[in-house]
Amino acid sequence: MTATADVRDRVSIETAISAGVAELDRLDTVSINVGIASFARTIDIDEQASRDVLDVNLTGAWLTAKTAIPQIQAGGNGGSGPRPRN
Repeated sequence: MTATADVRDRVSIETAISAGVAELDRLDTVSINVGIASFARTIDIDEQASRDVLDVNLTGAWLTAKTAIPQIQAGGNGGSGPRPRN
């Protein structure tokens, strides 16, 4: 199953993940394949272009993971529970 979402938009991510869970009954893994780039010189990149790169590449990937992890854990997989102390 594949889904498309605007990773800058938390609701879009939640909708895509919920659709997957509804179709497949659980979420075992998520592939976060996002990224945009500007090939201009740093001095020539305006503030909005810089924000766009960060919103997609950093915040979008983080939002996707943050939204997917509870669904993966609900299916009995993944996550980090209490760790034994040595």
